[in-house]
Amino acid sequence: MTKLVAVLALATALHAFQASSIGGQVLSSANDEPVNGVELVLTEAASASTPLKFVTETRGLFLFENLPPGRYVLFAEREGFARQVYGSRGNPLAGITLSLAAGQEMNDLQFNLIPGSTISGKILDAGGNPVRKATVLALQPIYRRGSKEYIPLGSAASDENGEYRLANLGPGNYLLSASSRNGEGIATFYPNSASLANAAAVAVDAGAAATGKDIRMVKAATFRVAGKLAAENAAAAIAWLTRKGAGATALVTRLAAPIDPDGSFVFPNVPPGAYVLTATEQDGVAPASTPLSVMVAAKNVEGIVLKPQASGELPGAISMSVAEVPLPKGVQVVLEAADSLIPRPPRAAVGDDGKFTLKNLAPGRYIAHVQMPDTLYVRSVRYRGLDVNENGFEFGGGVPALLLISLSSSGAVVEGRVRGADGIPMPGAVVALTPSLPRYSRYRETTTDQNGAFTIPGVAPGEYKIYSWDQIETGAYQNAEWLRQYEPRGRAIVAKQDGHEVMSLKAIQ
Repeated sequence: MTKLVAVLALATALHAFQASSIGGQVLSSANDEPVNGVELVLTEAASASTPLKFVTETRGLFLFENLPPGRYVLFAEREGFARQVYGSRGNPLAGITLSLAAGQEMNDLQFNLIPGSTISGKILDAGGNPVRKATVLALQPIYRRGSKEYIPLGSAASDENGEYRLANLGPGNYLLSASSRNGEGIATFYPNSASLANAAAVAVDAGAAATGKDIRMVKAATFRVAGKLAAENAAAAIAWLTRKGAGATALVTRLAAPIDPDGSFVFPNVPPGAYVLTATEQDGVAPASTPLSVMVAAKNVEGIVLKPQASGELPGAISMSVAEVPLPKGVQVVLEAADSLIPRPPRAAVGDDGKFTLKNLAPGRYIAHVQMPDTLYVRSVRYRGLDVNENGFEFGGGVPALLLISLSSSGAVVEGRVRGADGIPMPGAVVALTPSLPRYSRYRETTTDQNGAFTIPGVAPGEYKIYSWDQIETGAYQNAEWLRQYEPRGRAIVAKQDGHEVMSLKAIQ
């Protein structure tokens, strides 16, 4: 009898799981031939779970098995091709969300991989001489907290003749930047501008080559910034000067300097501006100093002392707004630096008791984010008695207060389908919820699945407008000026606690 009960229990468990799969074939969009050697990465659309990987070896075929039901995003990358998301409609960072039901075998996907494009040219100094070992970046825009920033989607270094070649790019418009630490000029945007506002875009088609894109470095007044890292083993570190308030764009113009055995460092050619000075380990990521603000104006800045990385700890606790609702497993707290760029943001896992501790935290202003199931939303973030969910908080070291975060599972679900101008469901369309008050923690975005359907769970109660586009720059809807042109085409929606709204949308094209 006991054995029979065990067998029945096992059968029930297997039936409840009903493993699913996602598979198909990778083809070149140029000739429909199978492509081997492609690394495919499958991630859950709204989760911090470990990505799954598969490399095609036979006729471009791939298969991810034993998957739980859910929503997934599929990436592909191979030398000679553009890195892309399955179903991308032009934005390389967005594609079709794959909705997988329990027991479903979605094994007929055709991933059309776009041949990579190239951009090439020379890096020249102000006198027309070639610049060796300059770093060249291909940039495309994203919006973060309403501000337009640029991130690199490709990089290259100039050779002995100043020649560079950016490869494996997707089709689109790019801004190019060149930087050199040997004094040939300040960070310059194609063709000859020290300002992003005056940069000229380079357009490239799929699999095409844009040649002759020479960048002439801008010569400008620069100053010397020098100092010392007051730490043991200082030589195993790198000093960085990062433009203050530049967000992700700071990756383009930040300066690096090696640190000598005695801890000294020198930046010989620094343009005027406000910077954050930091030091990292040789990996360029792990912090080795406390950040320090530096203003470069009309003279050299000497005698700076960088102190070792502060070892402050910030304890905190996460709770659910309804006591009887358990806290999900796998929740993490991640801190975004509000005024500077941190390559490896501080993070902490949340224990079963809801407690967490962020360690080795440098003084500064931070914005807290929670990695959690998308069925939840952040109700509040409080520090020293203040709600800091939107604007962040100041951490000064010493004895900190608790960072208190409240989550709620009572958000609304907004779902529906997006159709194109022809009335046919549109996979891969962008759907965005924008709050009536510009609270960045309340913006929500998703892409439609293979059937043109979308689901946005965990929507905080409040008034919103909902929009859909065939394709846009990542996060553009967070910029009020950009969104104004589309406001008449947004649909008003009121999300209620535990509500459920079903919408039929027409994509803006």
